[in-house]
Amino acid sequence: MKRIILLVFTPIIITSCQTAKLRQGNYISTCLIYGKPEAELIIGTNNYFRYNFAYGSENIEGNWKILDNTLILYSDKFTEERDTYYIIKYTNLDSLDKYLIRGKRLYVINKEGVQKYCY
Repeated sequence: MKRIILLVFTPIIITSCQTAKLRQGNYISTCLIYGKPEAELIIGTNNYFRYNFAYGSENIEGNWKILDNTLILYSDKFTEERDTYYIIKYTNLDSLDKYLIRGKRLYVINKEGVQKYCY
């Protein structure tokens, strides 16, 4: 009986404790501005990322990490004082961006919570 219980609950415990997996490559926003995707997030090797915004003047680069099922992006550009109106980050969080990882999709995490209408 103990062996059956172990066989049933061990896979459940192991899979529930794993962190989410993130594939390298391009993630394109489903939200559009004037017919163009709002943003493209490029996940590279060595915890490197780059944002390309539809109407931004520069690429934003930084580092990423995964904590449980959340992708966290850090960039020096997020904390710079700026005079421009160009978009340099995707969320309204202070000094970082966060995404909930669900399969092959990244859902934006704002101060209000997870935004499921755009990913």
